[in-house]
Amino acid sequence: GTMNADDANVQTYWLNCYKAIARVNSYLANFQHAAATTPPSVITRLEAEARLIRAYQYARLIAWFGDVPFITAPITLEASGNITRTSWNTILEFIFEELDWAAENLPATYGAGEVKRLTKGAALAIKARTALYAGKWAEARSAASAVMALAQSGIYNLESNYAQLFLQAGETSKEIIISIPRDEKQQVYNGAGYVQDFISRNAGGFGAWLP
Repeated sequence: GTMNADDANVQTYWLNCYKAIARVNSYLANFQHAAATTPPSVITRLEAEARLIRAYQYARLIAWFGDVPFITAPITLEASGNITRTSWNTILEFIFEELDWAAENLPATYGAGEVKRLTKGAALAIKARTALYAGKWAEARSAASAVMALAQSGIYNLESNYAQLFLQAGETSKEIIISIPRDEKQQVYNGAGYVQDFISRNAGGFGAWLP
């Protein structure tokens, strides 16, 4: 019960959320400049991905901090000093609207040869969890039911081999709704220290995580 805003983990969490929000705001303010040379379907999909990412960051923020600064467009450094907190209920309504729009404009799945990106199911799943944390039971039920409907249509399915979910072959499993695949080429991976913390001593690990 002693954690406060000076804690490095709290500061990093807050910083990373707003860093992502700022990048999305900048993108949404400028992406139409590429409309003349980009297919409309791609423009729409990228907008939906960006709006989903921003909504998810705000969902994370209000879950931990309640009322927070609410910024939906690029701002100057001078203007940023005058921003006050907005009610989390107001932000929650914005989150739901953004996720609904993203769900309407994102594909349910991608082809086998395509890079896996954010999907309709991801938007709905984030909405279901956000609503659950906020105590909005009807919204949580509706969004979760929509994800279940996707499963019934064959988009999602439980992995028959649980161990495979932790291997490279499992990165395309139908059990996964949203994930960030580990890829050394794209520099998305944990350092060796993290890996050694998780694996057993006999396999060269540290076993350093405490109960």
